[in-house]
Parts: sequence; C-alpha cells; structure tokens
Amino acid sequence: MAREVFHRREGRSLFGQDPTAYERARPGHAERVYELLVARCGLGPGSRVLEIGPGTGQATRRLLDLGAAPLVGVEPDPALAAFLVGELGDRVELHIAPLE
Repeated sequence: MAREVFHRREGRSLFGQDPTAYERARPGHAERVYELLVARCGLGPGSRVLEIGPGTGQATRRLLDLGAAPLVGVEPDPALAAFLVGELGDRVELHIAPLE
C-alpha cells in the first residue's frame, strides 16, 4: 500500500480541519504520565504549567484536574485553539503562535 506524503505546511493545516473528529480519534495519554508529573515534578494545586501544543485539550483537562493553575497553552492552529477555548473558557490562558 502506498503511503501518502504530506508537506510540512499542508500537514500542519490538517489537524485543525475537524477538531471534533481529531478529539475523538486522538488517543489520550496513559495515566502513568500524570502520576510521574505529580511524583517527579510536583504537579498539584497551584502548579504553574506551560503546555506546548494543547490541541483540543485532552492533556489540558487532566492537568487542570490535578490542580494546574495557572495553565498557559501555546497552540499554533487557530481552529484547535478555538475548540479548546470553547471547551475550557478562561480556565486556560491560550496563545495562538507558531511553535518554531
């Protein structure tokens, strides 16, 4: 089966075309990831967190549940950013900016 190749610019734009479908299809992180953030990084109530590329907010929600505050996100895709703000409102300070 031939693999379809996307150029970087085109690939970047694909993620935000359907944020709802992306949210449904994207597997979440294993709970062990969050356990390690708590145990080794001290994540807990009042922890300041910077999340790079929060997408639709799967990890963002869990980080907030664990007490991250403030949580600042930098998301390059405007459609994903709009989805995230629609889901979490002012619980996250979101900046739309390229990650390079």
